Amino acid sequence: MRKNIFVYIIVLLLTVNCNNKEESNNSKSNDVNVLLQKFDTPYEVPPFNLIKDEHFLPALKEAMKINHAEINQIIKNDEKPTFENTIAAF
Repeated sequence: MRKNIFVYIIVLLLTVNCNNKEESNNSKSNDVNVLLQKFDTPYEVPPFNLIKDEHFLPALKEAMKINHAEINQIIKNDEKPTFENTIAAF
């Protein structure tokens, strides 16, 4: 099952106010962008209390980079366009 980073970012944007200031001061949370990590939680949702404002821009840039790569794969497909190899792939 393919995970979509955009879904995570939307959920995180809606819940960014759930940050716990005590946990965010943890040195590990300062070194790692939690929005770019996978967690052993239901649906791999990151711990919201570790999310900082500075995590969003790098995560959004990475998500756009991944999305552009996927779209370029669809564009470069030499097969005759079909629903499966264009719309479903998108």
